[in-house]
Amino acid sequence: MERPARHDHGHRPGGGVVTVAPGVTDPATDVARGVIERYVSAINERRYPDALAVFHPDSDAVRDGLDAWVDAHSTTRILDPTIHGVSAPAPDRLEVLVTFTSTQDPSKGPEGQACTRWDLAYDLVGPEPDWQIRRARLLTPLLPC
Repeated sequence: MERPARHDHGHRPGGGVVTVAPGVTDPATDVARGVIERYVSAINERRYPDALAVFHPDSDAVRDGLDAWVDAHSTTRILDPTIHGVSAPAPDRLEVLVTFTSTQDPSKGPEGQACTRWDLAYDLVGPEPDWQIRRARLLTPLLPC
């Protein structure tokens, strides 16, 4: 699936940091944006317990624990998060396609990268109002910026 460029007339419902690409119209888009918004804001504001709380207890992130989470994300900043697709494969599940750029200390970045472009599918589990991220999977290889 080809995604529009990050800066193509996306909109930020509610004025948040997460852009929704043109053409994304699934009724669950606002819910999905809210979850991703909470995650991105918590990372960028260095509120690591809040960021980890967005993840479902069955996720690898939660199983690894807060100390590992903080160590892995302590230098991360997320830029230009954009939702490119939302679908609901089941009533209690959403798939959210997201791109963003991260900057981080190269010692904590993938493959020693200080800047990385991500293209992910987040699997969210619900139901409302407690949607959480169960996992994130790469859709394309990581690219340095």
